[in-house]
Amino acid sequence: MICDEKIYTLDEFKSVVSFIDFEKLPKPKGNQSKINCEYCKNFATFDIETTRIKKIEQSIMYLWQFCFAGKYTILGRTWSEFIDLINFLSIKIGDLHFIIYVHNLSYEFSFLKGIFKFKSEDVFAIEKRKILKCKLGNIEFRCSALLSNMKLETFTQEMKVFHVKLVDTIDYDVERYPYTILDEEVIKYSCFDIWGLYEALIQKMELCNDTLYTIPLTSTGYVRRDVKTAMSSISYRNVRPIFPNEKTYLLLRQAFRGGDTHANRLYAGKILTNVKSYDRISSYPDVLINCKFPVSKFEEEKCYDIDYLSELIEIHKKAVLMKVVFYNIEIKGAEIGCPYIPYDKCTYTNNEIRDNGRILTADELEITITDVDWKIIINEYNFEHIEILELYSARYAYLPYKLISVLLKYYQNKTELKHVKGYELLYALNKALLNAIYGLMAQNPVKYPIVYNENDRIFEENKKIIIHDELLKAQNKSFVAYQWGVWCTAWARYRLHELIYIAGEKFIYCDTDSVKVVGDIDSQVKKYNMKRIKDSKDSEAYAKSPEGIIYYMGAYELDGEYKKFITLGAKKYAYVDKKDKLHVTVSGVSKEDGAKELKKIENFKPGFTFSKAGGLEAVYNDNINKYYITSDGIKIHVTDNVVLRPSTYTLGITAEYDYILSHYQSLYHNPIDKLFAK
Repeated sequence: MICDEKIYTLDEFKSVVSFIDFEKLPKPKGNQSKINCEYCKNFATFDIETTRIKKIEQSIMYLWQFCFAGKYTILGRTWSEFIDLINFLSIKIGDLHFIIYVHNLSYEFSFLKGIFKFKSEDVFAIEKRKILKCKLGNIEFRCSALLSNMKLETFTQEMKVFHVKLVDTIDYDVERYPYTILDEEVIKYSCFDIWGLYEALIQKMELCNDTLYTIPLTSTGYVRRDVKTAMSSISYRNVRPIFPNEKTYLLLRQAFRGGDTHANRLYAGKILTNVKSYDRISSYPDVLINCKFPVSKFEEEKCYDIDYLSELIEIHKKAVLMKVVFYNIEIKGAEIGCPYIPYDKCTYTNNEIRDNGRILTADELEITITDVDWKIIINEYNFEHIEILELYSARYAYLPYKLISVLLKYYQNKTELKHVKGYELLYALNKALLNAIYGLMAQNPVKYPIVYNENDRIFEENKKIIIHDELLKAQNKSFVAYQWGVWCTAWARYRLHELIYIAGEKFIYCDTDSVKVVGDIDSQVKKYNMKRIKDSKDSEAYAKSPEGIIYYMGAYELDGEYKKFITLGAKKYAYVDKKDKLHVTVSGVSKEDGAKELKKIENFKPGFTFSKAGGLEAVYNDNINKYYITSDGIKIHVTDNVVLRPSTYTLGITAEYDYILSHYQSLYHNPIDKLFAK
């Protein structure tokens, strides 16, 4: 569907909208949804344009846009007009429920809460200031950003809509007010947001065979639905009995960590030449298919001896969850460029030396780990003594095939549809679904509710929950086990470190599923991939692209070659590709604008400031009710809002990291001159 571009005033909309537009949407036959309300057949998209008043660091809305059913576009300049629209819709829908989608509802809600009186029970926040939905009577605002897990620009591009979001066509530094005369460019930019969003949502629902009754609230909802269907016949028998109790849940939370991102201290701050980047194909899906996971309930072990631990892991092949204390632990050698133990996952440390957040040495440290972590640690560290404080084990086996079959279907569809004309939407859908399965497993089963305080119009976290009760609630509806998410990332880190070991002193940087090296290790990677390819052949974890190339899950492929590369730590690097194009990757810095500002790789060093590419910072203004007199002498009402203002970013390293770089580079390593740019 392509939205009608005709624009109406509110009064015109009231006069032309028909009774038919507010008809009831029939419930799907056989619908098992617990939704007990009835929806209006049409929905709307909504957006606001705001201006930052720099003098007082407050923001106001100067334009709102509303697209109803793709047929009627209404623009308004004041909140009183929008209140009028909401009241009109409330009367028209009667007992029906009406849905309004907002891309990044969290932003709009920061303004809406100062205009409307929301009840605590009518605001559903998944984090503080991260709003999934909110209600005004029978009118429900939903966040389409959380549904798509994409920026609006990406969402409209992926869904191949007619009105793709416009980018960089208006200047946000210009202060605009409700009385400011807007040019055609501003109107066009604003309308494309709601038109493109409406068209993308229609495409998404048609693609997934959804209606307003069945469409999920979040991106993981799609894969949740598929996995739940696949696991329905075995979930109670195989999953619910192995769900963690309170004791093992708390240990699993301590053991859980994400991907491994780190820069080799031996090369940090130096410009390298002849750098290659290797990426692991579908890293998380690969380990979910090709690695074994805990498939029985964790049982406490009574013997805490290290020999018994080794027997559990090496002979009995058990999955192990344990809390341990290492004494006089140290990295085995300076050539180990990615120390495994993260300081922030340790519950206690004494006299430690850190390499950008990783433990190099410590007199004592306490940490909760899995057997997979243990294998990496004993390969990279020496220690004088270990004390096992808690020890649990479970049986290892492959995940249920019905779950694996869902992964295989997504992967095969994604690979086979890539670059196939006419199937772009299905490709995008399967790519998103494949990446979402891990997120489903890694979701914390214990939720601390975020409560909206309707009197103070702020969010508060409810810590007064009983973990045992929350786990029982999650167990009663579970079809995947939380420990699978914990082991998924552990196995992925294990596979990452396997290539880091192969690279040896050539390793310079890693990030979750990619390894960057200086020099050439192609032959070693090819040899390593033989094992991964065999595993994926056995499990059918491979697919053929339209070009006839077979892609095996878990294999490393060459993803890029760089003329020059430099890093200053995790999520902080720059490189020049084979076409002499400069690239910048710094957390919080725009890639494109960052490269323009940096100009040359030699400038990538501590002290360089990204002034335009530093992104935006949000300043929340709650409980605001005041007036501001503009330079034109007009009184403007300012209510609750959020200010988005430009932020700078200055490259830097901590004093601790600077000490490590200077001492460990000079003391333990003598780099080969040819590896560095002159």
